[in-house]
Amino acid sequence: MRFLRLVNKFLAMPYWAKLLRLKSMFYVFWGRYTYHLQEQYITESRFLNLLDAKNLEVLHHRIISFGHPCATSSKIQTLLKKHFPDEQGKIILEADKVMQGEVSLLGSGDIQLGDIHWSLDYKTGISWPDNYFIDISTHDLDRPSDVKFPWELSRLQWLIPVAQAWVLTKEDRYASYAKKILESWIDNNRFAYGVNWTCTMEPAMRVFVWTWFYHVFADAVSWQDKEFRFSFLRCLYLHLKFISHHIEITDINGNHLIADVSALVIGGIFFSGNFSNSNKLELDTWSRLGWKILNHELPLQIYKDGVDFEASTAYHRLVCELYVIAALYYQQGGGLVSEVYQQTMLKMADYIAAYTKPDGRAPLVGDADDARVLPLGSQHINDHRYLAVVIGSIWSKSELTANWQQSGSECLWWLSDSPESSVEISPIGSTAFTISGNYIMRSGSDYVFIDCGPIGLANRGGHGHNDLLSFEATLNGVNLITDSGSYVYTADYKQRNKFRSTSSHNTPLIAGEEINRFISPRNLWFLHGDAQPNVLYWHDNETNTCFRGSHTGYQRLIPPVSPIRSMALDKIQHTLVWKDTFSASVGHSVTIPLQLVPGVTVSQTQAGVLLLEAEGKQFVLEWLELANWEYCIVNDFVATSYGQKTEAPKILWESKQACKTSLTILLSPDERLVESKRKQLLNLVESTN
Repeated sequence: MRFLRLVNKFLAMPYWAKLLRLKSMFYVFWGRYTYHLQEQYITESRFLNLLDAKNLEVLHHRIISFGHPCATSSKIQTLLKKHFPDEQGKIILEADKVMQGEVSLLGSGDIQLGDIHWSLDYKTGISWPDNYFIDISTHDLDRPSDVKFPWELSRLQWLIPVAQAWVLTKEDRYASYAKKILESWIDNNRFAYGVNWTCTMEPAMRVFVWTWFYHVFADAVSWQDKEFRFSFLRCLYLHLKFISHHIEITDINGNHLIADVSALVIGGIFFSGNFSNSNKLELDTWSRLGWKILNHELPLQIYKDGVDFEASTAYHRLVCELYVIAALYYQQGGGLVSEVYQQTMLKMADYIAAYTKPDGRAPLVGDADDARVLPLGSQHINDHRYLAVVIGSIWSKSELTANWQQSGSECLWWLSDSPESSVEISPIGSTAFTISGNYIMRSGSDYVFIDCGPIGLANRGGHGHNDLLSFEATLNGVNLITDSGSYVYTADYKQRNKFRSTSSHNTPLIAGEEINRFISPRNLWFLHGDAQPNVLYWHDNETNTCFRGSHTGYQRLIPPVSPIRSMALDKIQHTLVWKDTFSASVGHSVTIPLQLVPGVTVSQTQAGVLLLEAEGKQFVLEWLELANWEYCIVNDFVATSYGQKTEAPKILWESKQACKTSLTILLSPDERLVESKRKQLLNLVESTN
């Protein structure tokens, strides 16, 4: 059965993609006998010949003359002092901490690296063998190891503060330390052997960091070592060769392919110095192929409303960064970025601006593994605002750059300059992203994000969760209701499945069944595409925003039923009301969860009324139809970052009348609503019918 699925996927691919897949299969076989010889074969003279350079100095000058689109010079120091005077001190503190061997990766907490073991999961003490990459199992679900740890360690993004400290101080101890770490990585990760080559995306992610490092440290005394320079550049070249041999392509692609081909664009231009005048066919092929695939995938992976199709805000950010960094390099190398590409980036930025909560953070929609291309800022991992500013600056949309200082210093590093912010803009209002199915109610300090879109990855699941009709809510500037986030992947497959399950989201769970069935408990990346979303109503005006939606995930039950959720935000009273009904009066059990934000406290004041307290403010949560529902308050977990989870209260309502009743909930500040206002809000939510 699995073989037939693979055949069908292969047959569905365009011919050029089939060729790339066959090429990868060939090199998996051929590389077993040749890859281990590559480092010895590529001597300095052969390497220079491959890159059409008379000597290493000529190659170095060609690379450095081309430059890097992100900040690599001391000009950034002036910008930081002007706009963020405390930032340099923060960077140096973090750099010094790293140089003492102390890092924190993927929820590990502060750990000492010591003599770095590049294939070790430091959290569990489990490591992977130095075998040919295809022979290594990275998804051993019966042991608690997390392959993402050695991958994250080898991405070397934790070294970025050291590089920034060198830019800001020119103290060679920073450059020397970075050189020592890179030498260790090169010496202990032979080409195509070991866990750090098992997924093509990993060498691709290293390309982004290594190319920036090379430009940053170009003038450092310790980096004038010609032997190290050759070793570094040869290793980077072999990274690109490996990526070109093993592009992760199939019939439906995601962020892995975008990372692979973005790295080819950047790597090819990095070595050639100019996209349009590359003298070497191989470099030219890498850049042109990468750019071709990026543009081919753009309309396939990004909906017309600007939302990434993997149904995750974190992966929307990652894919957007990948497209932006490739475009920056491509433009700098003489390439022309199409109008379609530019407009798509601006739409992706509009989505970021729209989903950003009043506190500046993104909602926890879908998977998240904290993946970044070049994390150059110190803001929280869930603060995506810098990226909207960067895109608005590159492609001249001043609405995105207004108030850019709120996004922090990262945009300065990406742009090598300060954004222009000459326009005054009105606050963002409620926005409907109708193709992706993301509906955002907002007014001032009130915010509600509603998910009523496809499951993700063209209805295969991927990084999407069983979160149809789920929502996050902020009222009067206080985060109250949240998604549960994404805790881990292969490190604990039971926890992986729990956090993507229906019961971990703020949406009705009917008959104890998933909205979209799991393929199997050990299949962590796909779901059956059972549920189709259906938006029935959306309306926004100056005083309120209303939504009504449903889905077909439970139409497979016998008898079939669909949940219907109606919601209304009162912008004047900072009040949210929602009502859950069902398309048929059937006997299936119903549980409706409501995950509260960590730090919110809950107490009962009277029947059907709870008092929520957070950030010094009080809110009243009350529900109707008391006789038909039982409720309880339990403790569950919310993961705001990969590998980290925090206990938080969750409210569960269980129907005594199965699907033969409704549940209406009102959430308002300070005190219970007066009867006239309550009736008005109930009429408002009923008006969505």
